[in-house]
Amino acid sequence: MPYKRRVRQRGEGLSRHINAKAALPTILGVSVATLLILWSALALANQGGRERLERAAFDTLVREDFFAGFAGDSEALERDMKKCDEELARNPKNAEALV
Repeated sequence: MPYKRRVRQRGEGLSRHINAKAALPTILGVSVATLLILWSALALANQGGRERLERAAFDTLVREDFFAGFAGDSEALERDMKKCDEELARNPKNAEALV
């Protein structure tokens, strides 16, 4: 007996078992939950971002005057020391200002 291939008719197969109207709320719910999880993870990861930015800005400002002071510009060195003193008055545990 020869093998006879059966041709699927329209509406047969997986698509007839899925009710698209019933699946839509589930798909939307999963999508919203995924977006909320990603958003909260990004918010937690960026929590210390402002502090790192302030620290980098302080380091950049101090570095330029510091090297200019060692090159012979005494006014730049005095400005640098004043910036460090102000930062230490504001935040005594700032490691960059202590150096």
